[in-house]
Amino acid sequence: MIINVVLGSKTVKGDLNQLAEYGAGKRFGNYKWWQNFFLILKINEFIVSKQIKGCFGSTISLSCKAKKWLNVQKDKYHNSNALLSSSDLDEALLFELIDTDDNKVPTKPKNTKIDKKVML
Repeated sequence: MIINVVLGSKTVKGDLNQLAEYGAGKRFGNYKWWQNFFLILKINEFIVSKQIKGCFGSTISLSCKAKKWLNVQKDKYHNSNALLSSSDLDEALLFELIDTDDNKVPTKPKNTKIDKKVML
């Protein structure tokens, strides 16, 4: 569902298609790219998922590790360039986190166990 929101999928219903993030991820990659990106974030413990009690499904949120990383990066960007807009900062942080040299789809790191139950 999250990937459908960032890609601006027409299958997204209700208030979700009113979010600022709706369609904002199209320029970074397709569905497969986003699946792999979220998987890398989970493997590297930047996001955590929590089961919703009494329901099918889960929520994801930033881990403490991710919040610390973001704070360091935002401080670094704010100290070096005060003219950077909020959207430019978000994009700069995303590019800092991923390898975009060849615009490749993020791939699974070697010798890493993947949780097959990850559903995005």
